[in-house]
Amino acid sequence: MEFTELLYNEYVISGLIVLFFVVFSRLFAILVEKTIIALTRKTKNTIDDEIVEETKSPLTWLILIFGIRLALEYLSAENQIIDIAQKIDVSIFLFILFIIAVKVIDIILRHWAKAFSRKTRSSLDNDILPLARKSIKVTLYIIAALVVLSTWGIDVTGAIAGLGIAGIAIGFAVKDSLANIFGGISLILDGAIKRNDVVLLNSGQQGTVLDVGLRSTKIKTFDNELLVVPNGQIANSIIQNFKLPNLQYRVNIKFGVEYGTKVEKVEKLILGVLDKIKPALKDPAPQVLFLEMADFSLNFSARFWIDDVSERLSAKVEATTAIYNALNKAKIGIPFPTRTLFVKK
Repeated sequence: MEFTELLYNEYVISGLIVLFFVVFSRLFAILVEKTIIALTRKTKNTIDDEIVEETKSPLTWLILIFGIRLALEYLSAENQIIDIAQKIDVSIFLFILFIIAVKVIDIILRHWAKAFSRKTRSSLDNDILPLARKSIKVTLYIIAALVVLSTWGIDVTGAIAGLGIAGIAIGFAVKDSLANIFGGISLILDGAIKRNDVVLLNSGQQGTVLDVGLRSTKIKTFDNELLVVPNGQIANSIIQNFKLPNLQYRVNIKFGVEYGTKVEKVEKLILGVLDKIKPALKDPAPQVLFLEMADFSLNFSARFWIDDVSERLSAKVEATTAIYNALNKAKIGIPFPTRTLFVKK
């Protein structure tokens, strides 16, 4: 065979194409190792370093597989063996492409999860984020398998329909668990409650949030009892969070005095008492409000703000004691419920 004929031989050209891409893939690996990685190490974050490091090897193989694909395209497709080889090559190419996508998405999600975990004080992110990452990876691999099967001429419509039906069946079977999981996610994303918050539930129970978990929230009551409440139930109810929007809390003490007492005297007296309460803030200033002329008493409300909601009980006890003592010292009567009966003779 002459050199000219050899040069135009399809097998020789295919071999040269493969050889070229082998050399090119090796040069690409050296370029990534010596230049790109050196550049990414100069940046402040590490996400680009991890992406380059994790995708370097798959990209090298992707270039090589692409070269083999071009070489096979140059050959005559009439040969059944070559046709099968082309399908195998395309399958490997697509699968490596999906591997690269999975690695990149996984790295991005992992870094986002770390940043998100630092903002929350819950174990939910430790449970749900790895689960979400694994679910996304499995989903991408299933898609990759379906795409590869379609390249072989296999009808994947039935498989997709089967997966849809299976998903619906599983969803109905675990709907309560899913409701709790998504309820927990909504609580964290909305910032409604977090660890160490003091909350009041619809049921009237209140306590300190110990943890927002994958399925339930743990709350320790002030009687040192542990409440385990499903996240779905909390997400669909009204919650009073004493630590939001900030830690300030208004203490409200209601009291009554006997009829005939001067209102101005009571207001001046109790304001002087509130000014001496240590936790009471000067701004907003304490208030004493005359609210009601009730059946047997004149009803007032003494209100003052404190810096930390955790001190509300001790502050209320201190203020209530001081108000009671001040009223007694000023000889202002504190009435009790009475009834006057008129008997007709």
